[in-house]
Amino acid sequence: MNLSTKSRYGLRILLCLAKSYGTDVPLKGKAIASEQGLTEPYFEQIIIKLKAHSLVATVRGCHGGYLLNRSPETISLLEIVEIFEGPVELVKCRKGTSVCPRQSECAAQSVWHKLSRTIRTELAKVTLASIVQENENSDQPEYVI
Repeated sequence: MNLSTKSRYGLRILLCLAKSYGTDVPLKGKAIASEQGLTEPYFEQIIIKLKAHSLVATVRGCHGGYLLNRSPETISLLEIVEIFEGPVELVKCRKGTSVCPRQSECAAQSVWHKLSRTIRTELAKVTLASIVQENENSDQPEYVI
């Protein structure tokens, strides 16, 4: 299972915004894109999705930019991943019988469901705030994801 670059960059953009949360100073999109090594058009594709899900707010004007729309404590990694990847399920067999003709007799179905639930639970435990805090307490470079 691999996450798309949009998920990874979406998280990195949100971490930039989370780091400045509470300052009420909007971050310029151009600066975020540059800091994260993104082209501006790719940054815009990602930020549009984040705004559509109300994670990011836009401030217009010459001193405008982007702000985190909610507290970093309330935004989980699960929410971010599902914005870009859709529901976190290891296999699609649990979505209805048309997906897998063996669904009713599959011995592995409960294992896949349990693993998917475990991954979802663990992703939900990780918040932007916890990542920022962990990074501040680390000797690692900022937000290497």
